[in-house]
Amino acid sequence: MLFTKRSIGLLGIGLVAAGLLFTDIFKALPATASAQNALILLLLLAATGIIRTLTPLRFVDAMPLVMLLVALRYLGAIPILAVLLILGAAIVIGNFFNLGLGKLGRASSSICGIAMLTAATGWLLPFPIHFFLVYLLVLGAIAIAGRRSLLHTFGCFAHQWRQATRSAPLTAAFAITAVALCAIALLPPTIQFDDLALHLLLPEQLVTIGHDKMDVASQAWATAPWASDVLQGYVAVLSGRESRGAANGLWLVLTLLMLWNLGAEVGLKASLRWFAISLYATLPLVTAVYGGMQAETAITATALTLVTLTARMVRARNGRALPAFMVVSGLLMALKPTQALLVVPLALVVLVHIGPRNFLTGAIPRLPIALLICGSSYFYAWYITGNPIFPLFNGVFRSPFASPTNLDDPRWHQGLSWDSLWQLTFHTQNYLESFSGAFGFTLLALVGCVLLGLLLPRIRYLILGLLCNLVSAFAAIQYARYILPAIVPLIPLALLAWQHIKLQRVGELVLAGVAILNSAFIPNSSYMLTNGLYWTLLGNINRSPAETSALIERKYAVENLVAQHLSLAFPQGYSLYLAYPARPFTAPFQGQALAPSVYDPGLQLAATKADEDPTGNAWLGLFERTGMTHVLTFGPVKGALGASLRHADAINELTVGNATLWRLCGSDCALVSPHLLDRRDLSKQLFP
Repeated sequence: MLFTKRSIGLLGIGLVAAGLLFTDIFKALPATASAQNALILLLLLAATGIIRTLTPLRFVDAMPLVMLLVALRYLGAIPILAVLLILGAAIVIGNFFNLGLGKLGRASSSICGIAMLTAATGWLLPFPIHFFLVYLLVLGAIAIAGRRSLLHTFGCFAHQWRQATRSAPLTAAFAITAVALCAIALLPPTIQFDDLALHLLLPEQLVTIGHDKMDVASQAWATAPWASDVLQGYVAVLSGRESRGAANGLWLVLTLLMLWNLGAEVGLKASLRWFAISLYATLPLVTAVYGGMQAETAITATALTLVTLTARMVRARNGRALPAFMVVSGLLMALKPTQALLVVPLALVVLVHIGPRNFLTGAIPRLPIALLICGSSYFYAWYITGNPIFPLFNGVFRSPFASPTNLDDPRWHQGLSWDSLWQLTFHTQNYLESFSGAFGFTLLALVGCVLLGLLLPRIRYLILGLLCNLVSAFAAIQYARYILPAIVPLIPLALLAWQHIKLQRVGELVLAGVAILNSAFIPNSSYMLTNGLYWTLLGNINRSPAETSALIERKYAVENLVAQHLSLAFPQGYSLYLAYPARPFTAPFQGQALAPSVYDPGLQLAATKADEDPTGNAWLGLFERTGMTHVLTFGPVKGALGASLRHADAINELTVGNATLWRLCGSDCALVSPHLLDRRDLSKQLFP
């Protein structure tokens, strides 16, 4: 029987080995970027060794110190202090929902507190109250009021850290090194497509105008569930500028903490809990996610918290964790409506284990709180557009702000089949904007242990709930990033089955090998990393961080540099037209830019019609009606748009690479009224 269990547990390792031998996956590795990443890791280890030699710090304390110093270099001290203030206030608030949960309560309090903070801010987004002093005074008052419990919580965290690192020092050192490699993703400027098209918009507006315009006409996703972007807004307002890296750093720390707590809750020994962290942190997909502002950073930490609370109720068979469960469920729904596919199965698991009566008496009184936590974006979307999940399912709700059809991306409909996990692992480019191996090898390596875990009563129903979430989400759309939050909680659960097959030291070497294999494919998670983004960043560490960021942005996100110029040159405001449809990057411009794209179908239609007039007069009329002061173009400007710029005597305001900023408004841009942008500031029209 033992041999049979061991064979099942090692099934995934055999599949990974077969894939490495019989596919050409290694040909997809970019040799230069891989070598550069290896050198960066060696330099981090060398710096850690120097600090360890010069101080009494252990390796497990010296490596985080090195990363903190690097983060201070690139992110600055203010964003990091802002994150600590947010975390402190969140813990004080969250403690009210976690009474009697001990160590688990201290860990989940931060997530519960963030849920309450983002909920309150979400409801207040349309109002011009989002300013530095307001945030500082409110968060500071909360932290000061709960300073005793806060200091106690931080003291307990420090004690847990010492215990955890001493319980398995070698695997702890390995895991912390893996986390350091993952954390490099926090350091570059914000340059990913979805961030420049959407996610930057809310933080930039809060910093510059103190409210969110909710301009769904210019950006169809403006009222999509926004809890993740709201937290980014907190950090931005307190820092005075967008700071994605600091905000994502908070989610990274909380994810690692909850991975550890989930392992502890199900009885995973310390060394394997550290391996759970290693196998997560080295996933190439995880690196890509922390390099941007996608909600999966927040969803993963929150999903882990929900699974851990469920594990506590499964083990204790009481509903003491139900208040926190309801709050965390609300946050999950505030992050993405698809997270109902996780909340519902886990709620059923809880109901079965604590009984219907206990579940209903514990859950129903807290349901209004959960609805308030998740409800703001759905309410405003419904109030503005008539569709609570706009722009999704508009074929059903038929909002006039978009065509009456359901959104669908044909790129991610490969279909669900028996070998989908193999395909995800070795042909990730079919399921993500990436290259082979970007999904990582963790899930395939542990697939046998996931199956074996179904035989363990302690975790059987947790695994079933997660598999329901994973299969249903992947069946709907075959996009790798969307299933990441369901995969991560499976790691410590699968390792519990690994623990039961008792592979001892050999097993740890195998797990370390999987983590190292993951890390080798980190460059494949993004074309930017394939092109050596990390080396461009850290290889220029002697330059000023601003200069290094500008070097990167010039290559990948020139719109950030143009936005900085316009903010300085035209502090009274401007109206920018982005003329290259393939780059609808309006988000850095604080709600003062428009682009013809699927995000703005009205302008897209108007631009198409203007292009039909070769004289350029139609474009001139469009610029006049919309109040445009500037136009941003890429490369030679030809056709009707070029003719319009010549007729308007447009001035070359700025040239960066092949991007040119044209000024239409002559010497006094303040006289040009941004008519269209004024009309599209829907927040001003919400409550007449």
